[in-house]
Amino acid sequence: MGDQLAALKAAGVLERYVYIDRMPAGGRQATRRRPSDLVEREAVLADLRSGVRLVVASLSVIGRSEQDIGATVWQVLAAGASVYARERDLTIDVETGREIVKAEIAAAAKALMRSRPDEARKVLSKLVEGGAVKVGRRPAVQALPPEKQEAARQDWLTNRALSREQVAEKYGVSAGALKNAFGNRLMPRRRRERSTK
Repeated sequence: MGDQLAALKAAGVLERYVYIDRMPAGGRQATRRRPSDLVEREAVLADLRSGVRLVVASLSVIGRSEQDIGATVWQVLAAGASVYARERDLTIDVETGREIVKAEIAAAAKALMRSRPDEARKVLSKLVEGGAVKVGRRPAVQALPPEKQEAARQDWLTNRALSREQVAEKYGVSAGALKNAFGNRLMPRRRRERSTK
């Protein structure tokens, strides 16, 4: 966000004319959001007049998808305004060729897709640093001390008082790791002897 504000200031945009919509980096909230939820962007688009220049840090910040970015750019052009993308020092106006506009929209959509994992990683790292989220794989059963392995085996195969998840939590490993190490829950691994009657 700071980089985008710096780019706008460098382009000569006064702070009172900066409009900011904040979208979640990922997850359920991001997938439930619609382009119309970008309230500030919608306000700017509704206020466009012929000859006005919409300055953005990058074309990728004006939409949530290639279709959304394209719709926004075409709406600006239909109003007789232009879009200036500071990152590429690019102006798109009514005189810009249609194929060039399409190529720039596609490039912006690719940049948007590349930036999303970075944004999600930044959010996750802040949560991890704050202790709100634990990340990483749980250790395998083989990493447990031998006495804990045997106790885990007994709990997994015979202890009906604990659920799969409770056993996994008790030993700090996943239920899948316990199943891989000891077989199906409450079913000891034994060869069945065939009756030959």
